[in-house]
Amino acid sequence: MNNIVLEIFSASHCSRCFNAKKQVQALVAKINKENSMLKITYLEVDVVEHIDYCVQLGVITTPSIAINSVLTFSKTPSIETLTAAINSTSLQSKHNKVLL
Repeated sequence: MNNIVLEIFSASHCSRCFNAKKQVQALVAKINKENSMLKITYLEVDVVEHIDYCVQLGVITTPSIAINSVLTFSKTPSIETLTAAINSTSLQSKHNKVLL
């Protein structure tokens, strides 16, 4: 089974973040339900509370999304684009496990 950590970086005053979180949560729930070989852990990261981590990853706007601690999107992607990024990460993880 492949494990992926998907983090969404947001701020309490960000109206776009609320909608982005709802969309991403729904996608994660759907993938986790439909794909037994992939487990996505969804985390919400408040940019004010975790400023050092955000700076480390290069987060400068909200909402932003990181996959496996790599800043992947600096704005909300389409569901199709996010799904493709998750699939790509999943395939890379599977390939890396085979090589190890």
